[in-house]
Amino acid sequence: MTKILLVDDSAELLDLFTALFTIKGYKVRTAVHKNMIGPQLALTRPDIILLDVRLNGYDGRKICLELKQHELFQHIPVILISGDENLLQDHTACKADAVLPKPFTSEMADAMIRQLLTKEMA
Repeated sequence: MTKILLVDDSAELLDLFTALFTIKGYKVRTAVHKNMIGPQLALTRPDIILLDVRLNGYDGRKICLELKQHELFQHIPVILISGDENLLQDHTACKADAVLPKPFTSEMADAMIRQLLTKEMA
């Protein structure tokens, strides 16, 4: 079962996408704050991370870069999500594997997740 770590400061969005991804067969863990990411990574060992760019005063792009520079987590694909497409334009600078503009459907996210995981296995 594919494990997703979904990081967003909107509890409503987390609840919605947890339900939708669970229906699609994913195991979902969530984090609403930067300080929750580390414990969830250790607990879950996710296959992929969906990370909001604006996260309770933190820049998700910086968090992404930290993850990609960390020996234990650099292999995990990260999809940056944001309602502001301008914030997604420089995603290569933070080594994000993909971007997903809000609003997005679970089908869009599912297709991107499958594509990245297939790429990782190749």
